Amino acid sequence: MILIYRELGFIAFPIACLSIFGPALASVFLVEQYPNLSVKTVLAGFEATGLLIGGSTCWYLGRRFNRGLKWSETHSLYFIRLEYWGAFLILLSFAVASLWLAWILGLIKR
Repeated sequence: MILIYRELGFIAFPIACLSIFGPALASVFLVEQYPNLSVKTVLAGFEATGLLIGGSTCWYLGRRFNRGLKWSETHSLYFIRLEYWGAFLILLSFAVASLWLAWILGLIKR
């Protein structure tokens, strides 16, 4: 996989990977300890939380690193500024959380 980044923009990739795969591993271990829990329900809740934390971290670091820099000197991944990656992860967490809530309330059939 080819990463196109400028300055410290590559930080968005490990933050996104950790915010996706970390909660997935945690939910698998939790379901192994408590077999009466639903894997999909626990996974969706953990993913929404992980994406929100990862997105907030990425947004904060992007705002902090890109403060006072010209557009040509910004920290970016695939030509997208670091704080915009954070905003994307936060929006993705709201989408996962809304699907999770709709599933819990029974609006989505299994």
